[in-house]
Amino acid sequence: GLATNPQGHFARLLFDAFGVNTISPHVGLVLFSILFEPAGKILSVILNAWSRRHEFEADDFAKQHTGGATPLANALTKMTADHLSHPSPHPLRVWLDYSHPPLLQRLKALA
Repeated sequence: GLATNPQGHFARLLFDAFGVNTISPHVGLVLFSILFEPAGKILSVILNAWSRRHEFEADDFAKQHTGGATPLANALTKMTADHLSHPSPHPLRVWLDYSHPPLLQRLKALA
């Protein structure tokens, strides 16, 4: 791989950057994971925002095709209680980690 190929220029740069003298596939995998963790988090934030948007669209579709907001609101409230989810977490936490909108946001959008 890119980080574990002993003949690779990238591998040598990566190992040198972390002060490791001997190139090893196992250490290369760990170093590559450390290096690309921030990119993974950025991608995760983007994908979670996309997923939350689609959840709102799905909620709106369900509202229009199942007799109004009440059945969906009741189901979402029950699921939140059953899963012990926080109904209104901090917005930064939602932005960073949530793939689904929290309950109170969904209920507000359904109203």
